[in-house]
Amino acid sequence: MERNPASKVRMLIVSTIVLSLMILGINLTVPTFQTVFDGFGTQLPLSTAVVIESYQYWWALLTIPVVLLGVIFFKKTFLETTNTSNNIFALTSFAIAANCIAAILLLVFSIYAMWAPVFDSAL
Repeated sequence: MERNPASKVRMLIVSTIVLSLMILGINLTVPTFQTVFDGFGTQLPLSTAVVIESYQYWWALLTIPVVLLGVIFFKKTFLETTNTSNNIFALTSFAIAANCIAAILLLVFSIYAMWAPVFDSAL
């Protein structure tokens, strides 16, 4: 695989946008589930309670790739050296992997958490 920092930066931007859209989707759907769960009148499973109490703060996950993008562009603009280019490649590769893992985990955990009360009541 070619070590092209410019393509890695583009991939980081795309993965950050995907993570942003997932978090936006979660922020739009969880309140709907919350109103449904309020009508249940029972205690929610721990996973559901965690998602409902914390989903407003998931945007903070976006600060990591956004700050990293700022550092990359600063270094690329003002400190262009070979060593910096290698560091940028390593940082962007890590950030892309972290964004993908975070997006997948948030999606799977959120779907499970929102449907857990329905599955618990069916048993």
